[in-house]
Amino acid sequence: MEIKIGNKVFVVDEDLKGEVTRVNGNRVSFECEDGFEYTYNSDQLIVFNEEGEAIHQVKAFVPVKEKSLTVNKSDYNPTPYFEEKIKFRGKKPEFDLHIEEIAPSSKFLNKHDALLFQLDYVRHVIHLAYRRRVNRLIFVHGVGKGVLRDELRSMLTKDYPNIEFFDGSYTKFGDGATEIMIHGLGKL
Repeated sequence: MEIKIGNKVFVVDEDLKGEVTRVNGNRVSFECEDGFEYTYNSDQLIVFNEEGEAIHQVKAFVPVKEKSLTVNKSDYNPTPYFEEKIKFRGKKPEFDLHIEEIAPSSKFLNKHDALLFQLDYVRHVIHLAYRRRVNRLIFVHGVGKGVLRDELRSMLTKDYPNIEFFDGSYTKFGDGATEIMIHGLGKL
């Protein structure tokens, strides 16, 4: 079954549900009961009927977990788009989260969609860091109004209990970067 505009959906790992407003390939946008629009991959959604019964769920990727690694929501397969753009260079790889750097040809209808894309990119970077056993990363988010910085840190706190984060080097980034340390990867 294909997800269509008007379907009722809920997110697998979140307490969000609503009505589909837009489908763009694998990306599905829906208006939540709180009035906000959210965008997720179709494999993160379940379609349900008026009685609240699930009528469709796209098969999701389920990885084999390593013994020394506790991973929760980052357990999904990165899309090829992100896979080829993510390069780990140096002892503390740096990832610029400015939208013009990670999606130069993409046009977003609103800032919220761009923010969701940036956070999705961070999840993919973290997922690959787990796989490659890279335990320190720097995310450059810039200063601005602090929305991306706050959302990034909120996501890290909520979704990644084994990640510690702090401000990046002030002399190099000012207030515009967050450094993370991934615990539990074992000896490198």
